[in-house]
Formats: sequence, structure tokens, C-alpha cells
Amino acid sequence: DRLAAHLRPPAAPASFLRPCPGPRSMAGLAPRRRVGASAAQEVAASAGPKLKKLKEKRRLSAEAPSTEEVTASAAGAPKKKPRLSAKAAGEYRAAPAKSSEAPVTSSELAIWAADVALPEPRQTPKGAAGRASLREARRWTPQEEHKRISAMKGLRSKMVRLKTEHSGVGSQKPNVLTFERWLARFALRRDSAKFEEPVIPADGVVDAALVRDLERVMSTEAATSIAQALATEAERSAARLSGLPPSTAGSAEQQGAAIRACVKRIRALALKARRKTPPAPKGKGVVAEGEAEVLRELAAEAGKLRSVAASAAAAAAAAAGDVPSPSSGSTASLRIDASRQRGTVDVSLDGAKPYLSISSAHYDKMQRLFARHAGLGPVDEASFHERLFCCLARYEALKGAGYQCAVPGRAFDALRPSLGEVVECFASPLNCHYDRFCSAFGPLEEAFGSLGSFFDFEPLEGSFEANPPFVPEIMDAMLEHIEALLGDASRGPLSFLIVIPAWGAGVGTVKHMEKSRHCRASSRIEASSHGFCDGAQHLDGTRELYRPSSWDRAVARACLARLDTAVSLLQNAAGAKRWPLSKEELDKTFGAAMKEVVKGGPSLDQWENRGQWMGGSAKRKWTPQEGGGGW
Repeated sequence: DRLAAHLRPPAAPASFLRPCPGPRSMAGLAPRRRVGASAAQEVAASAGPKLKKLKEKRRLSAEAPSTEEVTASAAGAPKKKPRLSAKAAGEYRAAPAKSSEAPVTSSELAIWAADVALPEPRQTPKGAAGRASLREARRWTPQEEHKRISAMKGLRSKMVRLKTEHSGVGSQKPNVLTFERWLARFALRRDSAKFEEPVIPADGVVDAALVRDLERVMSTEAATSIAQALATEAERSAARLSGLPPSTAGSAEQQGAAIRACVKRIRALALKARRKTPPAPKGKGVVAEGEAEVLRELAAEAGKLRSVAASAAAAAAAAAGDVPSPSSGSTASLRIDASRQRGTVDVSLDGAKPYLSISSAHYDKMQRLFARHAGLGPVDEASFHERLFCCLARYEALKGAGYQCAVPGRAFDALRPSLGEVVECFASPLNCHYDRFCSAFGPLEEAFGSLGSFFDFEPLEGSFEANPPFVPEIMDAMLEHIEALLGDASRGPLSFLIVIPAWGAGVGTVKHMEKSRHCRASSRIEASSHGFCDGAQHLDGTRELYRPSSWDRAVARACLARLDTAVSLLQNAAGAKRWPLSKEELDKTFGAAMKEVVKGGPSLDQWENRGQWMGGSAKRKWTPQEGGGGW
């Protein structure tokens, strides 16, 4: 092209042209002499084959490996992992991030696959309608989420107070996740009954499984009384948030009768306690051992009276029109502050407590997810911060970081050559590995890429991973839904990799899972030898990303056997053909990656007794120098 430009005849008549000052490699293409127009055309014609040869030479030179690449290959350096082919990844192959996005940083890549954008899975008409309805669902405001945190704190405190009243101070505590299991079971009922309240058990149901959990440390009567009181208080709290009166509080006559019955019972118990309790010595407030049960019954009946009276008062206020709209007259604003701690961003409502913290890397992650999926064009900072605050507040109210743990990113990377980029069935914007996932709060999190609840998810095809909260009812419902999807002959290739405990709450589900006709590969990983992504990893920039797998050492000692995590691959026939994976390959890829993340790290005992600087209690009991060496 340069040669032709120089040899083009000038506009004005001339008897000669300037010599061609072409590149050094083209110096021999034309004689350095003055030539006329006809001579120039001859030179251009003769240079054609040589130009073609030169271009071919340059192309081959560009494709050849550089000196550095050759040196690295000779030294045995690992080659860069190639992207999946369309055949290997199927419908869910990776797509590069949009060019309009900000460049992906190394801190983002450390916590999720920011450079991968998954297409939305195709669903049945029913599933697609449910997905579309997420955008039309009620929008909770930051003010409401702020109130929900306070309501949940009140419910937790009530459970502790009632337990103390029934069992006494210093008695055995219920399972650490009893409260979270109660919330998880309500989530199942919420999805089926279409309750608007996302977290607080608003249906007033006395949970039989909660009674069973409490029965482990107290009598059946006391456990039932606590479950009833919590159900009433939860319904009342949800009604305050929604601006509606409690629906199951009963009529005024029923409430009056319940109050009178409580008062009568309290009088009888008080009289019984007065007759049986001997006078205590002067200066000593000692209660005789035989009267402890009477006093516990009295405290329980008093708590029941408080709940019934509060419900009656709330219903009377609602009937009089004194219940304000939860979002009326709000002028609160959100404050974003990154100055308190390096690598951490604080989000608050009008600067009031609680300050909700998020690490800088997770803040960037949430912003990128919002830019991809909110559908608002350029990122609206006000809308983003409002959704961010609501999301952080929702999980702050939910608590239970142990139920928010996720499969490590290395394990997903290890699966890519065989299963492609899988969509997580139980995740959140804070712990997801890819930008498409199912989550507990679809209407709130759809702006961050959520596909809604897994139990409403109806995919036609695709590769998925399911690591649900370890609650028996949740795991059973998950397996039932997966079996229904795989048994539908109208669907295309489907694959589900399931990760659940093979002990405690997961024993029954694992038994059915491994015997399923759709099970193509099944493996076990010793619970004490692998880890997960910490469920509270997003809270600040100083927390460790990975944590050891939790397991019940008392159960292990009682069974005199090791406790395992079960990993099973369930596929329909078309899925097994598209994504074949044997047990040996599953162990070498997924199992090895799960173990790799905790190598050199603390044991479970050391993790649970870690210091505050690692996200533990204020009393530091372990440092990496004492063993393990940290990550």
C-alpha cells in the first residue's frame, strides 16, 4: 500500500516522480531513479508477487511463539488454560465480559469469575413467567430492611430469654443453628404460599421441627411453649413491617379468653409456688430444688401472657387505623464510607447503626453485577447503593454465616473442562462464582443476576451445581425438584452436581441421592480434610476467603467413624452424553480442589478459636504461628 501511494502519478503534469522511500525490506523493489508514469506502473506490477510473499512472511512471524514463550515452555512452566470450546461448554459456554465494563482487577478475580458472563438459561414457559415476575415484585426499601434487622434481633433475644426462663441459667444450650433452621423451613413455606415477607416467619405456624430441636435440651411442654411464643411474636413483627394487622391473632373474644386463661393459670402457679417455697435464710436468695419446675412453668405462662397481650394490642391499633405505612414519610439517605478500615466499605442509613460493611473487592463485584443485570444502562449510583444496602441488611438479618458457605472457586475451575461453567442453585450475589445463580431473595437480587428461587427454577437444559443449606427439609425438597427435572423427557441435557453432608441432617438425602437412577458418579470427601468459601467473607478485607469444613466431632466419636461430605453427579441421558464424568475424574478434579484450599491452614478447632483479626472472637486464642501456617 505504501509503495502504491508513492508511485501514484502527481495531479500536475510532471516528467518525473520522486524516488520511492519505502521500508528497508522493500528497497530492492524499484530502481532508485526518476521514472515516468508508465515506468511506475511497470514497477507496481512487478512488485505485486513480492508484496504477497512479504505479507505471508509477516503473518507467519506473528503466529510464531515469542522467545519468552519458548523459554517458558522449555523450562516446564504451566501453559495458560484454554477457554472451553462451544462443544465442551454447550449452551453455557463462557462469554467475555462486555467491553463497556471497567477492567477486571486481580482482587475481583480472587473471589469470583469476573471475566465470564453466562447467558441466562432457557426455561419452560412457567419458569420464564416466574422469572419475569421478579421485576414486578414488591420492592423493599432501605428503611424497611433497617427495621427488619431490629425485628430479627428481637426474635433471637426472645428465643434466648424464653429458653433461660424454661431451663434456667447455665443449662445446656440448643443447637447453635436452631434459629436459622427455623427460618430456612419458613423459606420453603414462603415460596409455596407466596408470602411477601422474605425472612421473618409471618405465617404464625408452630414449627414441629423447631419443637424437636428444642426438645433435645428441655421438656416437650417447654419446647412447645417456646415455639408457640416465637410463632406469635414473628407474625406480629412481620405485620408491623408490612403495615397489616396479624391475621391469626383471633377475634377480640378469643384474645380475651386467652388472656383470662393465662391470668388464671399464673395465679394458680403463683399460689402453688408460695405454698411450697420455704422462707430463705436471711441475706440468702436460695430457691429450693423442688420448686424450680414450678417457677419455670410460671415464667413460661408469663411469657405467653405477654405475647397474647401484645398481639391483642397490635390488632386493636390496626383496627383503629393507627398502624403507619412502613415506608411513609421517609427522607433517610445512604452514606458510603471507605475511610474506617483499609479494604472495607461501610454502608449506613443516615449514618445510624448498624453500619453494614463490605470488602472493597466485593463492593466492586456487586457494582459489576449490577451494571450487567440491572438493565438501567449506565450504572445509577443511587439505585445501586439502595440495592446494595438492602442486600447487606437482608443477610445481616438472616445471619447464619455457616449456611452461606460456598464451594471454592478452584473447584469450579477444575470442573470447567468436563461440566462447563455451571450455574449455582443455592448462592447469593455475595458468594456466587459466576454471574448467574439461583438465590433466596430473587425479587431483591435479580438486579445482581439472580434467577430467583431454585424451587421455582424450570430449566430446559444446562449444567448446574447444588450446595444447599444443610437443613433436612431443604435438602429433601432440593433432591425431589432435581429428580422431577431429570425425569421430564421433554427437557434437553441436564446435569446437577450435588454437595451435601453424609452425616447428621444429610444422611437420609444422601442415601436416596446415591441410589437414584440418574446418579452417574458419586464420591466422598473426608469432612476434616476439605474447606469451603467462608459465608462471611464479604464483611471486610481482612477475613480469610476459605474456612475448614464444619463437622460434628461428637457424632464422629459416637459413631467411631469418619464423617464425609457426599458429592454426586445426577444427569439425564442427554446430560450424561454431553458432560461425561467418572468417579475417578470427579475425585481428581473437584475433590482435589476442595482439599487444596485448606492445605497449610488451621484445623477446625483452630478456626473456631481464631482471633478477632481473622474474624473470630475478641479473645484471640490462636495465631498462624501456633500451627498450620495460615493460607
